[in-house]
Amino acid sequence: MSVQLVILGLLSEQPRHGYELRRLLFDTDGREMFFDPLNAALAFDHFIDYEELREAMATHLKWAQKRAGWVTEQQKYWRTQNIPLVQAKIIEHGLACLKAEIDWLEQFLQDLDTPEARQLKEASRSTVS
Repeated sequence: MSVQLVILGLLSEQPRHGYELRRLLFDTDGREMFFDPLNAALAFDHFIDYEELREAMATHLKWAQKRAGWVTEQQKYWRTQNIPLVQAKIIEHGLACLKAEIDWLEQFLQDLDTPEARQLKEASRSTVS
């Protein structure tokens, strides 16, 4: 799905031939894991209003926090069930990824609030339009 988002983003910038898209993306099967949907959307932030971007990141942060809470509850439950170590580590890994995502989103929102970020956003908007 995320490769399709990148393709749509590239096409929204300007018309492109299939060969050019392939050249820009290289091997789409092998690179699928590198196109996180959030990163794909951020790559085309010049189409997004500053406040919309901030709201989208805040919404994503709330989702990640809620999900982390759910995974934490699951982790507590499964500890009482004496699950195998590998399954416990899978849950632990998921929680660690969510915590890293939350930290990153919180920092990103702080960075968006700096005067420099607002100036850069205004400058990029004027060069794109």
